[in-house]
Amino acid sequence: MRESMYFKLSQKKFALAMAEKGFTQRDLAREMGVTSQYVTNILSKNEVTPFVMGKLSKALSVSVPELIADEA
Repeated sequence: MRESMYFKLSQKKFALAMAEKGFTQRDLAREMGVTSQYVTNILSKNEVTPFVMGKLSKALSVSVPELIADEA
């Protein structure tokens, strides 16, 4: 069985990127080409696939590392 890689999404960094862009979750969903519910689901999980992290970073105009949670 193949293991999937997940990135831990930093809620704080995500919120900052959203604020800098002036986006609501609906704006982000529109930019990503997904539904608002999909964005809500992403945020509730805190762990996302590389594909989803790429879509988030592109929509927010930030690099992937700018959204990854710092390891404690």
